Amino acid sequence: MSFTKQELANLKPRFLDRMAVIGSATAVARELGINIQTAHSWARTAGLKSRRIPHNRKAEYFALREAGHSQASAARQVGVHVRTCRDWDHGTRRTSDSRFYADGRRVNYVTGQTTIETMTSASTFSGLAALGRC
Repeated sequence: MSFTKQELANLKPRFLDRMAVIGSATAVARELGINIQTAHSWARTAGLKSRRIPHNRKAEYFALREAGHSQASAARQVGVHVRTCRDWDHGTRRTSDSRFYADGRRVNYVTGQTTIETMTSASTFSGLAALGRC
């Protein structure tokens, strides 16, 4: 969706109000129909830090796993790809071009390089270990 400069000027205060409630520039941008890069720029300019919102079906997936469902069955029931669930089980985080594994490895699929890095944020779930399945 494209906006005129006047429309963007009118959207900015709404964006900042919603940003205070939701905390994620990406989520607010999608809600208001504005460009995600524009939203992040507005947040940075206002001194706000965008936070990542966890997947809304993740808790349901882990409840099913705890109840004894297989990975494939739980993934199917919550409507999430089994590869995503495998990452959740192992505590792996994913970006557009990389995977960050719990042991500190970062695999960049664009460059093909594997590096050792520290995770910037602690995972709220430690994967299969929390289910006693390691």
